[in-house]
Amino acid sequence: MHADSYIVGILVDGENYAKAATARDCDQLRPTVLNGLGWKVLSVWTVDWWLDPEHNLTKLVKALEEI
Repeated sequence: MHADSYIVGILVDGENYAKAATARDCDQLRPTVLNGLGWKVLSVWTVDWWLDPEHNLTKLVKALEEI
């Protein structure tokens, strides 16, 4: 367990994604910064979640369990 540190970031294309100055800020910069801090970065896309929430939750949980 890593109770005293952050090890994963889950990026979601919500309101903050839409407010980003450029697509690069969301698609490249944020994951690069988090990876540089030693975090594993996972992405959840709103449309995918909306179309099949159960499948996407299963994928997310599996990815988290593998960390």
